[in-house]
Amino acid sequence: MLTFLGKTVFLRKDFERWIKMNEEQSKRIDYKVLYLEDEEFFYNIVKEHAMMYFPHFSIVNAKDVSGAKQVFNAEHFDAIICDYYLPGENGIEFLKYVRSRCNTVPVIFLTGVDSKDVAIEALNNGANFYFEKQNIFSGEDTNFNNLFYRLENVIRKRLHNCLIYSETDIRKKIGMAYDITIHDIKNCLTIINLSVDSAKLAIGETNDLSKKLDDILYSTENIEDFLSFLGDYQQLENCNFCWQPIGPIIDKLADQFSPKIGIVNDLKENFSIYADRLLEKVFYNIIDNSLSHGKATMLSFRVYLHEGSLVISIVDDGIGISMECKNLIFNKGFGNNTGYGLFFCSEVLSMTNIKIIENGVSGKGARFEMIVPERNYRRLSTI
Repeated sequence: MLTFLGKTVFLRKDFERWIKMNEEQSKRIDYKVLYLEDEEFFYNIVKEHAMMYFPHFSIVNAKDVSGAKQVFNAEHFDAIICDYYLPGENGIEFLKYVRSRCNTVPVIFLTGVDSKDVAIEALNNGANFYFEKQNIFSGEDTNFNNLFYRLENVIRKRLHNCLIYSETDIRKKIGMAYDITIHDIKNCLTIINLSVDSAKLAIGETNDLSKKLDDILYSTENIEDFLSFLGDYQQLENCNFCWQPIGPIIDKLADQFSPKIGIVNDLKENFSIYADRLLEKVFYNIIDNSLSHGKATMLSFRVYLHEGSLVISIVDDGIGISMECKNLIFNKGFGNNTGYGLFFCSEVLSMTNIKIIENGVSGKGARFEMIVPERNYRRLSTI
């Protein structure tokens, strides 16, 4: 149960998730986090949420920079959460202190909603990423989860990279350098985006220069898409195949995309298919394509058997795809933006001989069909 501003948030799914996390706690590594926060109210909220949903996190509080330095020097921490406004020195000063002694410990910075200059300064001084404090402490459960999920992800990457230094496998070292470089590039792009936003506010939206700044933002968004694609595509070399039930993946994505697009999981039978672990990303890209390019508001998933193969049908109510584009949409670079989404889907599925086609009627919505060979699917149970 989490009480914030008189609002109690405690859903049945939250309780079930808490039980599941407790069952898995013994399988996880415990993480120790230093939280630099002078307001006890906010610290207690973070600590309470961690205790309920992320019990493998241990949160230690420091109320000012001086106290944080003492604790940081005396104990080992897997990550640091740092507020900006503090008694005496601000959070940036502590960030500089940490980076002068350790370049690897992840530091997550908390800023105000309108504190773009603070975010830029934090990223320039070595913060891994930043969160707007008001959004995190809005009482929405998912905002807390986003903070802890990203925190856990960056800690695991750091631990993984530390292990690589003791190995001689050159491919793993190249992968480590790749991850670090991608992270640094994304931080630079974030700084550019924040700086452009600040500049636009200063000159006004009607200024001719504002349009040029929009071009800069458009280019940085494309670069971020390229980097995301490279990160996903790099994982294909791992060939990490397994049996995956379709239904739970669709249900998860339906919650994730709600209320932007309605998703109907109309599977009469529950099937599991043998595919790369990036299968969820494939479904995500198809849904995102229907939403962003197809202008769809509803999308449905169905399955049927045809000549021994399992066909997963994904139909939306959008504008559809023209005849001249149907044979091009799965090509690398085709599309209005980066053109990697559907190409990536085709590549992932082809790893286990799954084909994907589009056979909808232009103007009446898109219809994607994934054709799964007989040896690559199995029926689990009747729903």
